[in-house]
Parts: sequence; C-alpha cells; structure tokens
Amino acid sequence: MAKISVVIEVFEEEIKAESGIDDLSDAIRQELGWLRDSGMIVESWEFVN
Repeated sequence: MAKISVVIEVFEEEIKAESGIDDLSDAIRQELGWLRDSGMIVESWEFVN
C-alpha cells in the first residue's frame, strides 16, 4: 500500500449543490466517498487556512 498527501480546493456552493447537502463537512465526506470505488480510502481530512 502507498500513502499520498493531497490538497483539494473545494468550491463550497458547488459541492453543496452537487451533493444536495447544506452542511459543508457532510457534503465533503459524501463526495470523498467516490474514492473508495477507485480503491482509495480517505483516512482523515481537515480544513486548512
């Protein structure tokens, strides 16, 4: 298994609209779920400044 570090720029209104979820954290969690289908699991994530 390999581990990588990724920085993702999130367009808040677009991800909320796409996911149908108003809470940004929940919308991000849902949208990151598609990575599992590609063989990648998100262990953790956090907001950065």
